Amino acid sequence: MFEKQKQEVEKFITDKIPKKWRLTVGIIPFILSFAFFLFWNWEEFTKKPLTLWVSDKWENTVDEIPKPIPRQFNIAIAKFENDNSNKIRQELGKNLQNFAIKFNDLGTKEIRSINIALIPKRIELENGMSHDSIQKGHADALKFLSKYNYDVVIWGSAGEKEGSSPSLFWTTWAHEDPFHHVNSFEEELPSIAIQDLTVVLAALISTRSEKYAFIKGQDIADKIRIFIEELKNLLETSSDKKDWNEKTLWQIKLALADSLKILANASENIDELEEAIKIYESFLNTDISNNDPFEKAKIEDNYGITLAQIHIRSAAKNDSYLLKAESEHLVALSFLSKEKNPWQWARVQNNLANTQFILGKYFDAEKAFNSAMEV
Repeated sequence: MFEKQKQEVEKFITDKIPKKWRLTVGIIPFILSFAFFLFWNWEEFTKKPLTLWVSDKWENTVDEIPKPIPRQFNIAIAKFENDNSNKIRQELGKNLQNFAIKFNDLGTKEIRSINIALIPKRIELENGMSHDSIQKGHADALKFLSKYNYDVVIWGSAGEKEGSSPSLFWTTWAHEDPFHHVNSFEEELPSIAIQDLTVVLAALISTRSEKYAFIKGQDIADKIRIFIEELKNLLETSSDKKDWNEKTLWQIKLALADSLKILANASENIDELEEAIKIYESFLNTDISNNDPFEKAKIEDNYGITLAQIHIRSAAKNDSYLLKAESEHLVALSFLSKEKNPWQWARVQNNLANTQFILGKYFDAEKAFNSAMEV
């Protein structure tokens, strides 16, 4: 049927349109298509230089994404906004690849090697650094993870001014799974110099792969501890960091607390848990903790998890740690709602259920667990 229609169109052009105009008539559909394409992408088109806009559209259309390496922890670094020369991304990529070599050389059979890949794709920040823009960025990053089977994608914006620190984000499958633990600053990385950010990411990456985050063993603990010590050393020099503000300092301290918690699981040592507890408690007593209810909920929840772990690890004869943990989970829930924060709300409900079960509050535990399963 379509072949007949095609022949009729060709006959019409041959019979009715002079030969000198036929090429022009044939081009018109392409011109109209391009005009409609520009219309639907006009807002985005006007925000970027023509060459960058065309480059992004081409790279996001052509499938040139390197394949992840099987049985490795695959981390993709997307192109950054305001990094037209690609300098910032190249520097971060080089630093993380050097870290990966160092990490992989320490290897144990239980731990996946790390693979760092620079990908020819940009996760868009359509409306700058607004909350809605960032959340859409995370949603787009999750689509990337789903399509290409990476574990993590790092994306965001280089500093608008020469020499300023980048604002980068880190998206993992944790953003989609209500029973997957999320780091305190999982959504937003500290806005600091690339060299310092590499230290933070080294500790974060070395403790985040679910393949080994819950594996016990002294070899694994020693491997993780190397990068946590580097993070501690970075914090000790924080007074010399002119680009660090209070938020940045606490982001890095909370990264340390989360890393210590995972290290404690590997080493089965209570000291790291107590060190993490002190950081959580200190943060929750600061004014900055009240600036972001969503962030505070995550810290309260992590604090509760750590308290429960101390109870289990210390074989405590009383339930003071567990009762405090239950209280912290309930506080975390007070900052969240099932409608606005479904995944985070479900996570806390699940953690609350675990604590209440250990306390022997089986009816309450079942109720909290069923609530988590509703999401």
